[in-house]
Amino acid sequence: MAVYLGYLLLAGLQIFLFYRKDEFGERYFDSKKYLTLCCIELILLAGVRGHNVGADTAVYLRAIDYYSTVGFPEIITAPLVYPFDFEIGYFALTKLCAFLHLGKTGFLFVIALITYVPVFITIYKRSKMPYISILCYFAFGMFSYSLGVFRQMIAISILFCGWHYVTERKLLKYALTVFIAMLFHTTALIAVLLYVLYGIKWKRVILSVVGVELLLLMLGRPIVMMAVKLLPKYAGYIDGEYDLQGGSYLMLILLNLILFACVIVGEIKKEHDDLLICALMIACCLQAVGYSMAIFGRIVPYFSIYIMFAIPNTVDKLGKKLKTVAAFLAVGVLFFLAYREFSGNAYVTPYYTFFGNLSI
Repeated sequence: MAVYLGYLLLAGLQIFLFYRKDEFGERYFDSKKYLTLCCIELILLAGVRGHNVGADTAVYLRAIDYYSTVGFPEIITAPLVYPFDFEIGYFALTKLCAFLHLGKTGFLFVIALITYVPVFITIYKRSKMPYISILCYFAFGMFSYSLGVFRQMIAISILFCGWHYVTERKLLKYALTVFIAMLFHTTALIAVLLYVLYGIKWKRVILSVVGVELLLLMLGRPIVMMAVKLLPKYAGYIDGEYDLQGGSYLMLILLNLILFACVIVGEIKKEHDDLLICALMIACCLQAVGYSMAIFGRIVPYFSIYIMFAIPNTVDKLGKKLKTVAAFLAVGVLFFLAYREFSGNAYVTPYYTFFGNLSI
């Protein structure tokens, strides 16, 4: 766990290395170079990790081993084989890396590049406080997911590339983005909700969100069963080890607090980010349904990941003194949540590297 918290601490200390002065002597923060360095460091951290660090890492790496034994041109037509029955996009990526004989560690570096580069580019473009966005990525479990849930986190990164198509109302381009994301994980289809619901006047429905959540908590199971009928591929999870119900409501509470803080501060400052508000409202509703089936909760990150921008951008809207206090408070709380995330996560802790047995 120390290595993850060490990365976050290093990312915080590095901030002071990237303050510059322009031609007029004004001080500014070079966020592009800062985020480039942080991204490279994260790719290295994920790339050199041990081959069992991450929830499903071992399965994905066994697929590399399996297809590495298939020669050319047979690898092009090699069929899906259980448990390597991945979506066609991820399947093609796996076969390509196997054909190039990248090996397990080389493959982990490729996954890290595809996953993290779009995330950091989006942070650069969308976040008012990049370091807090990085903390959010860790504190709310996105990074832990990325170490083992490759296909879905790649799909989320692809969707980030189409963020602007939602606000620009470019349906065909966004639909193409969703389609490409679905080539890596079918559940990316849920991202269509963001485009459909973005146009709704959130002020008319924001006060009813909590009521809708309570209703979804009660009706969650029928909704899950309906979703499984629409996507029969996931029917095998019913009554399985992932068909768990209940759990802590901490995430639902946090999502609601962030949503209403975003709305209230935006209303006071007359600066609203409708896309973030829409994404968070969807996240709250899906999180409520997720308590009826644990695996269903995995679709929540398609929308909860916008926390990475809601928190820093809301803090940035506060007055200068209040913003400083709020920023330090946010950093402290996020560090605590990150610690909590890793301390109880046997999938990613302890961390060790592929070239040694040193656990950190």
